Amino acid sequence: MFQATFSLEETKAYQSIFAKGEAKGEARGEARGKLEGENLLFKHLITKRFGKLPKWAQNKIDAADTEQI
Repeated sequence: MFQATFSLEETKAYQSIFAKGEAKGEARGEARGKLEGENLLFKHLITKRFGKLPKWAQNKIDAADTEQI
């Protein structure tokens, strides 16, 4: 009887699950990058208008989410 052996990575189920996980990871990375960019821009604008930010203000901005920014 013919027995074929396949590696797990060759299965369609594995490839599908891997692709979904990869897409989810990319989306998270893009969201984090966008938030970091918004935070940097906001800190730059505030600093330009009011001068150097105190450390507590920088920490608050760094902890803020997109809606808060």
